Amino acid sequence: MPFPSPPPIQAPSPEPALVEIGRSGFEMEGTPFSRARLSLDVAGFRRAMAGPGRPGETGMAKALRLLREGRVRFHIWQEWEIAVSGARRKEFNLLVVKGVWPRNVPKAMKPDLERYLKFAERDADIGQHWQFDGGGGRPLRARYNDDPWIELGRGSMTALIVGLYFEGPDTVPGTRRDFREALQFLLSPRPEPN
Repeated sequence: MPFPSPPPIQAPSPEPALVEIGRSGFEMEGTPFSRARLSLDVAGFRRAMAGPGRPGETGMAKALRLLREGRVRFHIWQEWEIAVSGARRKEFNLLVVKGVWPRNVPKAMKPDLERYLKFAERDADIGQHWQFDGGGGRPLRARYNDDPWIELGRGSMTALIVGLYFEGPDTVPGTRRDFREALQFLLSPRPEPN
């Protein structure tokens, strides 16, 4: 009796192409601090944006919600332009947290904030960088320079990173204004081809 044929080998699904859509550079007390780049799965973003929104939800509110919910893959790359201690980085991150969540982070997010702060307490030299990659059904992961990727979590961890990099008033230091402008550009109507 012949053996049944094995099932055909399936090629792995290709990763969605990430496209750099925005850059940001910011200063602390007049000194260049860091610069950052934002890349997105633009096709996935547009598909998600084409779906139904919530009553009264603006395009930007929907875009940020989709990112917080991990529905769209994104990648953030950040490089330091000054040497900064882990203690100073923690202080800066807590300043951003207070600006984004003035009444404190949501309770469900507190363990993620502690995990993030522990990861972010590393000293950084000029030219060193770190990266975040997540969304699109993937957990949020991070790494310094060319170190191995570390999985930080899903759900509220993704929402935390989106909050730190995209949300809050423009007066909060960081990338939020530039990264939201990049999202706004994607939300703008595209000219019809001739």
